[in-house]
Amino acid sequence: MTEIEVKIKEISDLMMKISDLLDNVNGDNHNFVMSELKGRLIDFNNIRSYLKKHHNIADLKDFSQKLGILAKQIEIKFDSIISGITNEQTRINCELENIQNKKKLANYNR
Repeated sequence: MTEIEVKIKEISDLMMKISDLLDNVNGDNHNFVMSELKGRLIDFNNIRSYLKKHHNIADLKDFSQKLGILAKQIEIKFDSIISGITNEQTRINCELENIQNKKKLANYNR
C-alpha cells in the first residue's frame, strides 16, 4: 500500500466512525457524541491538509468517489438529526401554545 492509500484508508475509517457516532446520537448522549465528532473532524482535517500538501490533486481525485459517497451519507445523517430536532421543537412549541390558550380560557371563564 502506498502512503496515499494508507492516508485515504485512515480518512475512510474516520468517516465510518463519524457515521457510526451519528447513528447512535440521542438526547442522552448528545454532548458526548458532539465532542467525539469534533475530535474526529480535527483528525480528518489534519490528514486532509497533509494529503493536499504532499500530493497532487490528480492523484487524490482517484479516491474521491468512494469518499464522496461516505460524505453524502454523513450529510444525510446530519440533516436527519437536525430535522428530528426541529420537528421535536415544533411539537413542543405547539403543546406550549395549547397550554397557554387553555390557561387564557380558564382565566376568561372565571
